[in-house]
Amino acid sequence: MLDARLIHAEALVVAVPEGHPLTECGRPPTLKEIADHDIVTYGPAPARYFHELVISTFHNAGAAPDYVQYVSQVHSLLVLVDAGIGIALVPRSHARLGPPGVRFLEMEATPEDHVELHCSWRADDDSPTLRAVFSFLDAVAGPVRTSRGMREAGPRGS
Repeated sequence: MLDARLIHAEALVVAVPEGHPLTECGRPPTLKEIADHDIVTYGPAPARYFHELVISTFHNAGAAPDYVQYVSQVHSLLVLVDAGIGIALVPRSHARLGPPGVRFLEMEATPEDHVELHCSWRADDDSPTLRAVFSFLDAVAGPVRTSRGMREAGPRGS
């Protein structure tokens, strides 16, 4: 059996080229407003998690954008945005990777914890290496939250 821990969660933002009409709104754009523009996004095979996250985010908002290009890497995605090929939904932390000509806009009514990063391990593993990893994560990220609830620390409560 596996256990899992949430390591990090963050919101999606919209990446647009400098001077894009969405930068002139004066407020965070809605997903329906974003969907009125060509969208570049992650491919279904090489970046399945992000692909499904973007598709479901638009779908749940009742928006049906035109996906004009699929890529496997965030750097490629941001270069296409910079070139004006389309705009993209990306995790907020990707703003640090953006070319100078790309702006990252908060969106209206999007959850702060929409994008999640988890780690998984064998539930019966109590190796010193895994305990060291969890000690580090506890120090950096706070209490362990596993798929089965809160724990003191690391694997098997160590």
